[in-house]
Amino acid sequence: MERNIDKLCLAILAKPITASLPPPTTADVEAIFAQIYKNAPQPEEISFFPPDFILQFRRKKDYDTILNYKFLTDNNHTFSLSRWSDDGRCFTEHWLIPLTIEIHGIPPYMFDVSSLGALLDPHCDIESYTMNKKTGICTVEAYAAGIHSIPPTGFISYTTRNGLATSVHSYPVTLKTKFSPKVTQLGFDWIGEKYDEVHSKPVSPPYKGTLPFTKSFFHLFLLHLHAYYSRYCSILRPFFLQIMKKILTRRC
Repeated sequence: MERNIDKLCLAILAKPITASLPPPTTADVEAIFAQIYKNAPQPEEISFFPPDFILQFRRKKDYDTILNYKFLTDNNHTFSLSRWSDDGRCFTEHWLIPLTIEIHGIPPYMFDVSSLGALLDPHCDIESYTMNKKTGICTVEAYAAGIHSIPPTGFISYTTRNGLATSVHSYPVTLKTKFSPKVTQLGFDWIGEKYDEVHSKPVSPPYKGTLPFTKSFFHLFLLHLHAYYSRYCSILRPFFLQIMKKILTRRC
């Protein structure tokens, strides 16, 4: 997957801008290059991403030459040319919030990592998991966009095959999600060390263990803000620590 994405740095998006019937096909784009632009650099591959086309090139020089044309055209179709974007026409979600997910209802003999991935992979990034067969609870540490990203119910399934028939056995499960005491993960770094330093001494009211800052988005905001000042504004750091202690004491 990553190799295919890396290749797209030399890909051009050809978007049809003429209302022609029937709509253009990959064969039409290939014919344009073979007949109208036969002396121009040829794409290594032409693929269809409805309703657009992706022109993949091997060399940067060929890529730049075709991109500078701005348009491809013949008697039937005209295409505008632009750089390919990895985010083009997709929904992007950032999974930065640490969550603890308790899954209830998994039969002890049914627990399998692949089934767990099938249940949670569309909603979060699994960091670790523990299956307690005595309590019947599977505890998962994960990162997601937020608590509401995790569905409250789901199914754990497995398949069996008997001759030509395939049977799917599904068990309903309940998911209870809460903020995790783990630190928030940024796109470029971890910021747990600085957080521990802020709360190395008890403040009033006293806390037992890790400060439950994850119960509020306010605390997550302070954590991000503290990481910024600690990393880039060391001069202001003592002053900022005092402000954080006063605010947290007042709100908590």
